[in-house]
Amino acid sequence: MKQRAHRAVAVTGIGAVAPGGIGAPEFWKSLFRPPVPDAIRRVNGFDPAHWLSHKQARQLDRVSQLAVAATQEALLDAGLLDENSPPDTPALLDDIDLDRVAISLGTGIGGVATLEHQMTVRAERGTRRVSPFTVPMTMPNAPAAALSLRYGIRGSAWTITTACASGTDAIAAGARLVADGRADVVIAGGADHSLTPTCIAGFENMGALSPTGLSRPFDSRRDGLAAAEGSGILILEPLEAARARGARIYMTVLGAGSCADAHHITSPAPRGDGAVRCMREALDDADLEPSDIAHINAHGTSARRPRRSAGHRNRIRHPPAADDQHQGRHRTQLRRRRRSGSRRGSADRRAPHPATDRGSRRPGPAGQRRHRRRTARLDTRPGSLQQLRLRRPQRLRRPRPRTGRRLT
Repeated sequence: MKQRAHRAVAVTGIGAVAPGGIGAPEFWKSLFRPPVPDAIRRVNGFDPAHWLSHKQARQLDRVSQLAVAATQEALLDAGLLDENSPPDTPALLDDIDLDRVAISLGTGIGGVATLEHQMTVRAERGTRRVSPFTVPMTMPNAPAAALSLRYGIRGSAWTITTACASGTDAIAAGARLVADGRADVVIAGGADHSLTPTCIAGFENMGALSPTGLSRPFDSRRDGLAAAEGSGILILEPLEAARARGARIYMTVLGAGSCADAHHITSPAPRGDGAVRCMREALDDADLEPSDIAHINAHGTSARRPRRSAGHRNRIRHPPAADDQHQGRHRTQLRRRRRSGSRRGSADRRAPHPATDRGSRRPGPAGQRRHRRRTARLDTRPGSLQQLRLRRPQRLRRPRPRTGRRLT
């Protein structure tokens, strides 16, 4: 692949639509207010008519509406939006090459609200009543496509979905487009809306929602997450171009890293191996040392802490290789004892007994103890350990009288 110039990347615009507030200033103020306990948090007061016409709003899922609103806030903040353009059909500045503008958005689940609503319509009113816009509104790339059509952007329009990291990964991907010289302006960020009845029920049945309504991932009292909706957008430009046009520069993007834990669907690896690898990758990409870092903004799912099992404690105490050998040896010994029917291993194997051995069928973990008790009662062969231990005493008969007289 062609090697391109590595340009410094600057952030020149910020847009936010969140339960804490609409617009970056209101969102920033909400971070300093005491949190209101609520396990389901919606963007109160959000009216898509402020950014979209009635027809445009009907053809977009709520996740796309949130992305459109946050993007317009970010473009206005960056000074790249033509203020004389109509509100429902805004346009970028005339000197911007739309072929060199790109989009990189992240989403966790896309337009799931439209999908669930149209499934209800089909079940209650029939297939003829399903909207023809169901598929375009539901697709995960619907927000990126909506922005491309709205502003006439002809560059790359990417959609990245990596759960909670979708927005951050999308910003990293957009920054690489600018750094590699493939785009001069990138709209990067994320949007999500999964507050549907089915999704909320799934969160509740999973035990993921906080009963106290507070999301506190790094607190020992954490008890779950608070589900929410919203969108956050950044405008990325080359640093030199932003300085040349006199734009306000919030920050620069120096490097990025991404990796997976491969541990659990919600909980991170116990020793933080994935996070360590990710930070090292980002430091290497930015050509920085750990001593250069002054602040770490971490993310967590607020999932309840699982209880440590005996196997987990063994993995902490013993090295992985030694632990694998130990557990493998333990399983082998149990298997031999189970087959032999004695405590001395496989030296005195016995033949299958028709009353106790029923083919290769074995009970599960929950029924092993009950199965062993039942096997012990049924194993009545002469000389067996079970017979010696559990043999029922024989009934005592009355002694016969020595005389022929009948006892009364």
